[in-house]
Amino acid sequence: MIRKRVELPPPPSARWRDTKKVPWRQQLEATLEGMAAGVASREGGGEIATLKGLAIVATLLDDVTVRVVASSRELGHSWADIGKAMNMSKQAAQQRYGRVLGADVGNLRAEGGS
Repeated sequence: MIRKRVELPPPPSARWRDTKKVPWRQQLEATLEGMAAGVASREGGGEIATLKGLAIVATLLDDVTVRVVASSRELGHSWADIGKAMNMSKQAAQQRYGRVLGADVGNLRAEGGS
């Protein structure tokens, strides 16, 4: 379990740090910390085990994100829709997830991108 909360400066890309935009951020953070602590307790506890838990949670979150992006594309949502939902440009969304999904730049051009 995480014993002490250390306040760190926000990362350079602090898109979601504004709690006015995400009022449930604290609840989500507590849930993620709880998940990481659960892994840590199985690994013997401590900060290093908690970091391992966070890495596992982050990997799982990435996997789920790819599946939801793929599903969104299959349902006909554009890269612009996906990018807006993820607070990034359509180009950034296509570059980040398009390779994983087997999409090419032609799909982006067909949607009005360059």
